Amino acid sequence: ISSQFFYKRSVTGSYPAWEDYPEIAKRGVKNGKIIINGAGNRKLPPWYSNVAGPPWIINVGGAENYSHGIDLKAACCTDYVSSFTRVIADYKNTTHYWIGGGTSLSAPSVAGVFSSILLKLRREYNYSHGIINNSLVYIPEEGIEITNHDIRNVVNHTAVYWHTFQWRPWKSLWWQLEVPWNPGYNPGPILEFLVNVIAGFLMKEIVSSNIPVNPVAPWLQMGWGFVNESIVNETVDVLLGEKEMPEKPPAAVSYMEKIYHTRQKIWE
Repeated sequence: ISSQFFYKRSVTGSYPAWEDYPEIAKRGVKNGKIIINGAGNRKLPPWYSNVAGPPWIINVGGAENYSHGIDLKAACCTDYVSSFTRVIADYKNTTHYWIGGGTSLSAPSVAGVFSSILLKLRREYNYSHGIINNSLVYIPEEGIEITNHDIRNVVNHTAVYWHTFQWRPWKSLWWQLEVPWNPGYNPGPILEFLVNVIAGFLMKEIVSSNIPVNPVAPWLQMGWGFVNESIVNETVDVLLGEKEMPEKPPAAVSYMEKIYHTRQKIWE
């Protein structure tokens, strides 16, 4: 399972240094690997990006699980969405944290979920090998063969759609922002509070604004849905045959299949 990060010099992500990446990734997926990339931080479909566009690559958009809002800066028409904003270490000092936003944060979240699913699945089967015959779990004597496509297909159905009324903008992570001050300077609690609130508002507007989910067709914003660790157990149970595959609305399936076929036409 691989999650890659790339700095792209164009809207399409077609920076020449990565022109061979789609074919390399295709060979990796054909051999059983799972490749997951951020879809980018522009409100555009990533279909022409050479690191997120090919259909064999899982691309990830952005949403904020704290507020249940869909981020306005992240790419649209993606496979999944995951946590766009995170508390990260402040590069200016060793005592403060900062809040950052980007699909370079949401993509590793999805990669971690896929890793957890695969690890738990292998433990359930007491499977200690790697990829064999392009399968992530391969036990031919028991008729068990689970591929990257099997796992991706189940995650497509266990990924979660939010509801419009779950949106809580006041719970956005940006309101927890703490502006680092110069060492030795004490601004006082009132000034510090005001500065933090103003900075949080500005950063939220500039870096990561979000809106509620479409009440009629959440897949237009969320793709197959939101992915985090909450879906791991259900996904594993489905792969083990202990639970039925959750149903997605037919309109969601049709929409996502059309996007997949569009990506196929571009890249194949």
